[in-house]
Amino acid sequence: MNNQNDVEFVEKHSDLVHKLALFRTGDLSTADDVFQDVFYRYFKKRPSFLSDEHEKAWVIRVTINCSKSMLGSFWKKHVVPLDESLIVEQPEIQEVYDAVMQLPQKYRTVIFMHYYEGFTISDIAKATNNKENTVKSHLFRARNLLKERLVDYEI
Repeated sequence: MNNQNDVEFVEKHSDLVHKLALFRTGDLSTADDVFQDVFYRYFKKRPSFLSDEHEKAWVIRVTINCSKSMLGSFWKKHVVPLDESLIVEQPEIQEVYDAVMQLPQKYRTVIFMHYYEGFTISDIAKATNNKENTVKSHLFRARNLLKERLVDYEI
């Protein structure tokens, strides 16, 4: 691959990787580490893709795996995180963001992929190696938890 294709690949997937990593880890610095690791793996392996869907699925799968690895690492388990959170100018959006970030990781992931990235349940199931019914259950439970936490929030 030439340098231009590498730049295009990173530009094409950088937003997805960073957002998914942030939703999976709940921490900006860890999400940055995951971001670097995902693209390092891409440059190291130089995978060939059959289609755009295959490429996107690879990016999502590697981001999820890198997030898991990062969260399970010795370093992460023994470091006290800084109080970093995304600061949003609109208080209503900040409240929703905070509520989503308080969800368990498996629920944050499906909420992000479905509502922020527009993935179908089938696509989420393939990308996360889960059954469709599992994804549906995670979405249902996540929505219920968010409803409880956002009682005063008007949609």
